[in-house]
Amino acid sequence: MHHLNALAAKLQYLRQEYDETVMHTAFASYATTLSPRDQSMLAALVCASQDSAQQPVGHNYISNDGCINGVVVGLNLGRIVYGREPEEDERRSLVWYLSQVAAELQELPLRGLDDRLAAERVISAPDVYVMLASERTCVFERDPALLLSDFFTADQWPILKPSYAPEYQLPDKAITKIEPLADDTVRTLRATLVSEEVAQQRCLVLLGDPGSGKSTFVRHMAWALAQRGLDQHSAATEIYGWSDQQRLFPLIISLRDLAASLARHSASPQTLYGVLRTALERFNLTAVDSLLNEGLTRGTALVLLDGLDEVPLEALAGQTVDRMTVLRVVRDFLLLHPQARAVLTCRTRAFTAKLRECLRWPTTTIQPFTFGQIRHFASAWFDALAKTGRISPNQAQPLRDALVNTIAAQPTLRSMAQTPLLLTLMALVLLSDGSLPRDRPLLYERILELLMGRWDKIRFGQSLGEAIGLPGWTSSRLRPLLDELSYTIHAAASAADGRGWIKQAQLRDTLIAFFEAAQVENPWEAARKYLAYMEQRSGLLVLEQDRYVFAHLTLQEHCAGRHLVSGLDASERVLNHRTDDRWHEPILLGLGVMQRHNPLLLDRVLSDLLDCDECGAPKPQARWQRDLLLAAEIGADRDWRVLRAQHINTERLLRDLKAGLGQIITCNPPILRPHERVRAAELLGHVGDPRPGVCTLQPDWCFVPYGSFIYGGFDGEPSALAIDLAGMRKPSSGFVIARYPVTEWQYQQFIQSTSYDQHQLHGSGHPNRPMRTTVWLALEFCSWLTEQGHQAGWLLPHQVVRLPTMWEWQKAGEAVLTTALELDTATTAALGAQSLPVGCFVERESVYGVLDINACSSEWTMPNALLIPTVSVLDDHVADLLTLNASEFSDDLHQARCMAHECVAPAQFGRLLAEFRMVISEREPFVVD
Repeated sequence: MHHLNALAAKLQYLRQEYDETVMHTAFASYATTLSPRDQSMLAALVCASQDSAQQPVGHNYISNDGCINGVVVGLNLGRIVYGREPEEDERRSLVWYLSQVAAELQELPLRGLDDRLAAERVISAPDVYVMLASERTCVFERDPALLLSDFFTADQWPILKPSYAPEYQLPDKAITKIEPLADDTVRTLRATLVSEEVAQQRCLVLLGDPGSGKSTFVRHMAWALAQRGLDQHSAATEIYGWSDQQRLFPLIISLRDLAASLARHSASPQTLYGVLRTALERFNLTAVDSLLNEGLTRGTALVLLDGLDEVPLEALAGQTVDRMTVLRVVRDFLLLHPQARAVLTCRTRAFTAKLRECLRWPTTTIQPFTFGQIRHFASAWFDALAKTGRISPNQAQPLRDALVNTIAAQPTLRSMAQTPLLLTLMALVLLSDGSLPRDRPLLYERILELLMGRWDKIRFGQSLGEAIGLPGWTSSRLRPLLDELSYTIHAAASAADGRGWIKQAQLRDTLIAFFEAAQVENPWEAARKYLAYMEQRSGLLVLEQDRYVFAHLTLQEHCAGRHLVSGLDASERVLNHRTDDRWHEPILLGLGVMQRHNPLLLDRVLSDLLDCDECGAPKPQARWQRDLLLAAEIGADRDWRVLRAQHINTERLLRDLKAGLGQIITCNPPILRPHERVRAAELLGHVGDPRPGVCTLQPDWCFVPYGSFIYGGFDGEPSALAIDLAGMRKPSSGFVIARYPVTEWQYQQFIQSTSYDQHQLHGSGHPNRPMRTTVWLALEFCSWLTEQGHQAGWLLPHQVVRLPTMWEWQKAGEAVLTTALELDTATTAALGAQSLPVGCFVERESVYGVLDINACSSEWTMPNALLIPTVSVLDDHVADLLTLNASEFSDDLHQARCMAHECVAPAQFGRLLAEFRMVISEREPFVVD
């Protein structure tokens, strides 16, 4: 404080001796070395003797007459809010409110993550904010003049240039898809930004996983709207998808606080109005009702409702209402104000079908960070630290590169870094240690070490043990207590998202009992100090009314997992919790910690899960299959190669696991739900899918007899056409076709044994997923596989492998559906968004055993002319008639059965990607007897 007083005295002297301009120039120079908090304090000291005392707004300062640097602000937003020229007191009131909101939200909230940075307030939230993308796409560019070479390098198609690739660019510039259209127009697509979704919807539900950036987005939106209302335009205040003239004034409230107000007063829209009014009144505004009513009535206010998932599922009498009640009040309030605009945030899993049906607002889901977003955050983060003097400018680039390169090299870290919260924690660990642990449990261990006292020892001269009056105690001695608390809290969780709590009195009693057992001299006082430390300085626990919750669900799960696997009965405890999905992540994390100390525990847990018996009796089939899934998840998470190096009998475990996962996929009728079978197939692909025709060169052939079938509809419909393949072929009983489309494993063998570059693979990294490629490479693959078949002896000399004709493809898929496959909306959306492993849906098997013809796919086929006399499979003009058969999940039986097809122009053969499968054919032209 002394150095601020000295600076203020110098600035006051400059103003008195010279003028305001000289003083402001000097102030701007000093401000670059100060934190935002110190800048605000310095401004207050300098202007303390002035009648026109100034208030900070980020790096701008606003005087009592509602001006920034002498410029009158707030007029534009005032006209929008009131629909007329605002009165001077209305303008000043609005400006005062916006300035306070902007100043409040300027600081990046780091309490509980890094108390040193939080206390110094050195990082400005807008400096490190990264735009968020939703799950929807929109048109980026559509221009007949655009060529594929504008987006791709000639020798690496379809690898995007860095200037368009999601690996390097933010979502507003990253192309997610290119569509060649019929008129040779090239249309490019990108992700729709969350800010664009807000601009397009009057009311919107913003969903996201824990740590995905929901609250950060709400805070940034409110800050940017406040700054725009003050006519402060810059790259930082730009809201993508909003015009520069578009202004709303923000009202941000916590739904957890609203739930408490509804319990104290009445569960009605009037109470919500009162909460909004209180949010304005705390800034000492005049004419609050006028401002609020105008904003709601004219639709010029944006109500930001944050954290529905933080409202408990069940009401607590006199303390809080339940989640459904809060949602009904919000719904009714917006019905009473049909022009008002609102955004409500919630964790994805917590927004149940009942809540969705109650509200009936459009929803959008925040997508995980792309690597382009990760790169942008890393640069912004370390540049912000260098800007404030936390690190030197020479350190920023090496630290950024270390974070990006470490994440890029490790798939597990890359997956974690897709969550903004975990990415921030990685940056903090790197700042502290200079390197990152590559294993998820080890990374969480380091994060907890930071939160439990290491920074406090540096900053305040006290460790956790010293803070609670036990200087001889290290954090490792107190960790079992935190683990036990986490376990208790997680076990008590009633919310679908896993958020748990513990009563204040129960927590105090648990702490006292722990310190009594440790024979601490004054257990009551130690418990009180421990609780104060955890709440006020580590930020791990947050007090809500009369109970505590973990600030971060991830760390709650990690500590609960540590406690779960401690003790001699660890394997039994894991099995006791395995039926609850909320415990799967704690199980994985706990076993990850224990892997270093007791790897044999993993062997026992895996063996117990793979065993088809339990307690001397056979497990129910559904239970056993889900145990197999969990065992596969544990093995993948802990890395089978590492387990083998730790002398665990992975050969036996993997043998049993492969057989069991294969049974999950192939048993008909299926036992598990569609998404579980898909996950089983994905896990099976990474340990070696044993199904014939999946990870073997020779396809698994299915025999299809010749005969008639109905093409283009159902029998008796006007659009139906009876096709008789028997009349077009030599006297033979039928043909053979591959049970599955060509897989990525099969295609990779082709790429590796030919002159094609690895860039031609373009796979997903899942060996048993179908390969999508251009028709030219599909034809090349058929020629290559023909040679392999001749060499291996499973093809006769006069036989070749080729694409099926459209009619053969349709015949092979005959009677795939007798009834519509029932898939819930969420499953359909999840499965339809990706390429799925082959053979997951045995209920869609054709009468000839062919799979995946009626799935979420499109496949290349040859022209039907091949079935007509004198046409050879090798004729050049055949390629001019190639077709693309497409089908997708549909509850519409007619659409699913028809299997729509379209002819593809030759100009598009090198652009479109599709799956393909093969049939065996003869070299000679076909002859009709």
